[in-house]
Amino acid sequence: LLAGLAGGRLAVALEGGYNLDSITKSALAVTEIIMGGAPPEMGPMVEGEAGARTVWLVARQQSQYWKSLNARACEPEGLPLGLIAMPEILKLHRQHYMYSEHGMKEVPLLSAELQQRFSGQV
Repeated sequence: LLAGLAGGRLAVALEGGYNLDSITKSALAVTEIIMGGAPPEMGPMVEGEAGARTVWLVARQQSQYWKSLNARACEPEGLPLGLIAMPEILKLHRQHYMYSEHGMKEVPLLSAELQQRFSGQV
């Protein structure tokens, strides 16, 4: 099929001759596909914990420069307990400052929804 689309002219470039066993398997697989064979069925792809964390860290860093990149969308589940979001840190700092400098205390709100939304704000 591929050779027919290219009019019989086809060049194959395989990168990375570091492992002879891998390059042999790759060359054989590519040749089989070019000759009309069916590609091997791929198993389910599930990211590993290290991979998911790496993607999240890269997205978090790059989102400073790319507005279309949402690091929260790829945040891995079960982050270490030591991580605190920046808005939460700022809220805690604001609470501490208002109490220590002005003697202000947080007033509990009656509604659970309002308490969750406005907790820690003066």
